[in-house]
Amino acid sequence: QGRSVLRCPVEGGPRSSSGSMNTSAVYGGPWRALASGSGSGGAAWAIREGSGSLVEMQPRAGAASELLPRLQLSATSAANVTALHALGASVALLGLESGGRLHAWFLQTARHSSWQLPKATKWVGLCSAKGHLFFGGVERAREGPRFSIWQALLTPELRAALDTASVDGASGSEPSRVDHGASFAAA
Repeated sequence: QGRSVLRCPVEGGPRSSSGSMNTSAVYGGPWRALASGSGSGGAAWAIREGSGSLVEMQPRAGAASELLPRLQLSATSAANVTALHALGASVALLGLESGGRLHAWFLQTARHSSWQLPKATKWVGLCSAKGHLFFGGVERAREGPRFSIWQALLTPELRAALDTASVDGASGSEPSRVDHGASFAAA
C-alpha cells in the first residue's frame, strides 16, 4: 500500500530491541520506493506515488520507528523511478526505472545525472558496495524469464561525491552480468 516499511536487522548493523523484523509506519504517502542512507547521518528518502517527488523522511518525535516527510524536492526525472538507493550517508540518491534509465541526484550540489542501461532487460532493483553498483534485472529468454545480477564500477562523479576516488584514476565501467561476466555498451 506504500504506507509501511519492513525493517530487517542486518548482521553487524543496528538491531531492533527484539533482534527480529518489524514494521514501521511511513506517513504522508503512499510511497513508491524507499531508501535509507548508511551511517548515523544517513537519512531515509522516498518517492511519493503520483507526483514523483523525492522526499526526505525523519523519525517522528517520540516514535523513532515511524517516519514523517521532512523535505520535498521536485524532481520530474523521478516520475518513472521504481527503485531507490541512497549512496553513502545520503551523498547521492540513485533511482532506477524499469526501462533501464539510472538517475543520480547529488544532494550537496543539487545536480542530476542519468545513464541508460540495456533496454532488453526489465530492471527491478539496485544497490552498491565497495565501489561497485549492482543491478537486478529480468531478461526475456527462450525458456522463460531469467533473473540476472549486473555490476559496474561507480562512475567517477559518484566516486568523487563519496570522496572515494582511487589514486590510479580508474574510470567507471559499463555494467556487466555477474553470472556471465559479459560486457556491453550502454545506449
